[in-house]
Amino acid sequence: MNAEALGMKGWLSEEACKKMFALSGLNFDETIAAAKKPGFKSFTMKAKSKVILNVKMTVGESHNVAAVLPGTDLKDEYLVFTAHWDHFGIGTPIDGDSIYNGASDNASGVATLMLLAKKYQSLPVHPRRSIVFVAVTSEECGLLGSQYYCEHPLFPLSKTAINLNFDGTAPRERTHDVSLRAAGKTDTDALVIAMASAQGRTVKVITEDPAGGYFRSDHFNFVKKGVPTILVGGGKDYVDKARHEAKPKVYRYHQPNDEYDESWWDFDGAMEDMNLMFSIGLVIANNDEMPKWTKEADFQRQ
Repeated sequence: MNAEALGMKGWLSEEACKKMFALSGLNFDETIAAAKKPGFKSFTMKAKSKVILNVKMTVGESHNVAAVLPGTDLKDEYLVFTAHWDHFGIGTPIDGDSIYNGASDNASGVATLMLLAKKYQSLPVHPRRSIVFVAVTSEECGLLGSQYYCEHPLFPLSKTAINLNFDGTAPRERTHDVSLRAAGKTDTDALVIAMASAQGRTVKVITEDPAGGYFRSDHFNFVKKGVPTILVGGGKDYVDKARHEAKPKVYRYHQPNDEYDESWWDFDGAMEDMNLMFSIGLVIANNDEMPKWTKEADFQRQ
């Protein structure tokens, strides 16, 4: 079985999965449905693959950057806010442009991290738990900065209440709804709903993750160590639908054209989402108990 023939270019897409299942004499949709029922057991697929990797390895040195806002009576427990500051730099030119700016992914996330730090710092009374702000490096190389932090944490992960990660927070328009991914994994869902409701927004629960987003950003290294996370952001019910429809529909993910353009970049939605995460973080920072995984979750505190 040839990976290129399946249309694989990195992450295994749903379309490629269906082709692979078909080559094994299996129906993808039927197998997924069966896997959701009690009693399902893993099995070995008949297909065999041959994969050739042409790897060019570069060794370098980079750094995470961290700051701490000390808490009060629960200062030995922590919230960790993260955003990755790296991108691709200079790469293969596309339409004559070789500068991979990373304005959305993830300069906007780092900006959110800094604004949140300023917002918490300006509170008349600091939160009960300490808050750690970490700009991690090498996310684009495989979540290496957050992996390093989780293997060499500044503060015990057993005392880390939650990780709230920001990855591409702008441009984003205001929405009437909020998307909550990975719902049902922790006991924080009700908190998200309450804080979104305070903004006049509803919560759309998303349980399917065909692109594997849950496993592809810095929060996942914390999750693997048993630290809960919340994945929440703007929805799709846009307040100004006409403006949204009028915007250019251009693919910018990991491209040189991920750059700031004042003619169509919006920050109202990003600010609203940031304020939502601020409120969620503040409640967690002041609650008596730290967030807990549900019994059904794939991960638990170590």
